[in-house]
Amino acid sequence: MSQFNNERQLFSYTGLTPSEHSSGETIRKGHITRQGNNRVRHILNQAAWRAISIDRELKTFFESLYPRTGKKKAIVAVARKLIGRIRAAFRKGELYQLNYQNLVHEVSEAREASTEVREVLTEVHEALEVSDVSLA
Repeated sequence: MSQFNNERQLFSYTGLTPSEHSSGETIRKGHITRQGNNRVRHILNQAAWRAISIDRELKTFFESLYPRTGKKKAIVAVARKLIGRIRAAFRKGELYQLNYQNLVHEVSEAREASTEVREVLTEVHEALEVSDVSLA
């Protein structure tokens, strides 16, 4: 994964980038380019079908897309999102996390709670120091 400088290069390698038909100020996105590794793209599509049955966030993403685009186009979008998440996991040196956004939200809430606890403990500590001075 280190051979790709950014996600766009990885998406291009997998062929999961939309083609573009531009004329003047009009930009139209078309079907996926399919320029890239067919085998990797096929495996990603199969993994995406499996992932939507396991990962709630990907399933929600899929279900929001397929009424407008159809199931096949929606699963390609899920595959693209999945390869981005896989790349992120490799770059961080971590395992893939199911429901990553929920995990991030929970960690954020835990940090906020620990900050609040730290502030309360600081206030208690300061109050005890003031009471120790007044007792002396």
